[in-house]
Amino acid sequence: MNSEFMKMKDFSSNSYSPSRSKLDASWFKLAVAVAIIRNKPAKESARKHTEKLQALYMLSQTKLHEEILKARLHTNEKISTLSSYNNQTRGLTAAKGHNEYNEATLIESISFMQSICSLQKLASQPTLENHLISDSAKHCIQSMSDMIGRGMMTVSQTNLCEAASSISSIIEKFHWLQEQDDFMCWVCRLVEQIICQLLQASRDDTVSTHRHKSSLVKMLLIFMECSCLPLLLSILESLVEYVELFCEQLQHSQRSNEPVDPSLFENSYFIISALEQTAKLWRDRCCVPQYFLHEAQTRLDRALAKISSYFPLVAHSLMKVTSLLEAILQNR
Repeated sequence: MNSEFMKMKDFSSNSYSPSRSKLDASWFKLAVAVAIIRNKPAKESARKHTEKLQALYMLSQTKLHEEILKARLHTNEKISTLSSYNNQTRGLTAAKGHNEYNEATLIESISFMQSICSLQKLASQPTLENHLISDSAKHCIQSMSDMIGRGMMTVSQTNLCEAASSISSIIEKFHWLQEQDDFMCWVCRLVEQIICQLLQASRDDTVSTHRHKSSLVKMLLIFMECSCLPLLLSILESLVEYVELFCEQLQHSQRSNEPVDPSLFENSYFIISALEQTAKLWRDRCCVPQYFLHEAQTRLDRALAKISSYFPLVAHSLMKVTSLLEAILQNR
């Protein structure tokens, strides 16, 4: 018995060979046969049980194939619809409403990207050309950028948040997009535009402005839930850098006895709120390395020290952020 075992052990350590491949296949078939016999109903023969399993397997494969075909047809329809829509509206004049056009194309882009994601769930291997996925995402980003640049007061802010979620999902599902510098530049420029809009002075009434900027913060948070590290670090750096600049301006106003622009407080509220909500999101799931979190905490603490004696409310809101970052670091 021991000698036989040693022979099997020596054989298993040898390099690959055709004879070994045949042996492995034989053992696999034997294991499957034993499993079928052991799990078959007591009143059913092994052959009949095997035939039933084979029929169920073939049925499942047929259904899966049908679902994949349906998804492909749906995706092709979306490509055709989107292309047709773009051709028909390319010469759209301002009298017809540029915002309405952008929102309609944004909705088409969202629907198309959702179709791509559903197809990817069904197929074990990617079935779409890479450029088709990246181009559809860029089209969505362009529509978002146009509407955000125009103040997005006349369009559905819900659609913009849904578009941000679709872009984030595409980045999550197709990891190769994160390695495309051109595509990630598009995403980073969109995020920079969102932050710039947060920093713009109010032009409308307070209620509309608050609703507008709250939607911008929601979009930022959607991107901050993504696992794309370069994107997360880019957003984190921009937010922390603004807080540092804001605290320096407050400190300068106290030293020079100059009044502070009220819009600075309004803008800082949304930036600090975005940081706080991000830290809350990252308590449960954070892919940002400890080094970057610690650096952000240190920079915020330094900024906090400059204003703590003069602006206690701002200091308190910053302390909440640094405390949340400290909790994340301690739980690592």
